[in-house]
Amino acid sequence: MRALLASLLCAFFLRSYGQDAPKNSASAMEQPYVVMVSVDGFRYDYAEKFGASTFLDIAKSGATAEYMVPAFPSKTFPNHYTIVTGQYPNSHGIVGNSFYSRAKGQFFTLGDPSKVQDASWYGGKPIWTLAEETGMLSASYFWAGSEAPVGGFRPTYWKRYDHNVPHEERIAQVMDWMNLPPEERPHLVTLYFSMVDDAGHAFGPNAPETKEAVLAVDELISQLRAQIGSLGLPIYLVIVSDHGMIDVNRGISLHDVKFKDAVVDYSSSMAMIYHKEPKVINCIAKQLKKKEYLQVYTREEMGALYGFDNPDRVGDLVVLCDPPMQLLKSPGVIRGGTHGYDPLKFPEMNAIFMIEGPKVKEGSTVAPFENIHVYPLIAELLGLPISQDIDGDVEVLIELLQK
Repeated sequence: MRALLASLLCAFFLRSYGQDAPKNSASAMEQPYVVMVSVDGFRYDYAEKFGASTFLDIAKSGATAEYMVPAFPSKTFPNHYTIVTGQYPNSHGIVGNSFYSRAKGQFFTLGDPSKVQDASWYGGKPIWTLAEETGMLSASYFWAGSEAPVGGFRPTYWKRYDHNVPHEERIAQVMDWMNLPPEERPHLVTLYFSMVDDAGHAFGPNAPETKEAVLAVDELISQLRAQIGSLGLPIYLVIVSDHGMIDVNRGISLHDVKFKDAVVDYSSSMAMIYHKEPKVINCIAKQLKKKEYLQVYTREEMGALYGFDNPDRVGDLVVLCDPPMQLLKSPGVIRGGTHGYDPLKFPEMNAIFMIEGPKVKEGSTVAPFENIHVYPLIAELLGLPISQDIDGDVEVLIELLQK
């Protein structure tokens, strides 16, 4: 049945592309495969904490790190895009799940398809773009940036984000791609699950509902692992997350601050204020500094502290708070969990990294590392020459591979 579905899918693409149906180059077909799965919000300690047997077995049979450090801010879109570009948010420009661009005079928000699918918002060169421009086919069942033709390329096979697509359907589609004929089979596949993040936000990282979500995704990974293992192909399975999760129980409302005509972007752990006039910024800063529990920085100070001072997109003022506090536009009830805080101050923000495959040293571990280093590792596995400046370094993770 699976072979029949793959054949039908192949026929669909041939009809769609005609004689120009995408095909791997001869050199690409000599390379192995990488299936990289992101489990949004999967905190670094969840596998041990909740007894996620598949995750623990992958760590045992392959390689892992005690934790992977997300980029600041520890939010979903910036970190997913950092993982696939090897660049910090300050470099690739996706500095939050939402933010304002001075040059465009517009907000970017992850919930706006017109922005998400507009390549002009994205810097860097995603790993699928690197693959595609060298003649290697790629596929993505959801990943930040995959819906936009960054550098002129989307993955050959990709999907518009739909939170409601059943997780089993996502796995089935990945397997359909992996069952395509070799010349049309993607060598790089990304896959995304959000259920753990959803539960963490709603109930907190220690809740039974979060444990249930962790064990449910553990079963999904088990199914995927078994199915790709049955193909008899040289496949690397890479499991990552974008950030962790921490309990919050108190909100700090900014409703009484007189922002005048400034542009303000709110997230749970950070607010960014934009205004062209230094006098207005100074006035707003004075009001904010009178409030308890807030840390108020200029863009220049954020550059010195966090390397976070993108001149187009980081606010003239950046307001931070620490957990269990959360920033609010207006008063409200706070419960559950969130993220976005500095991972160097709050280890609960840290993420996971695991890999197994043909040349991975069984049972090996690597010291905690920043997620910028995943990109050059994937490029190394796929034989892709990196053609642009990145912040990551393949030497950080190369020790996980056999020589």
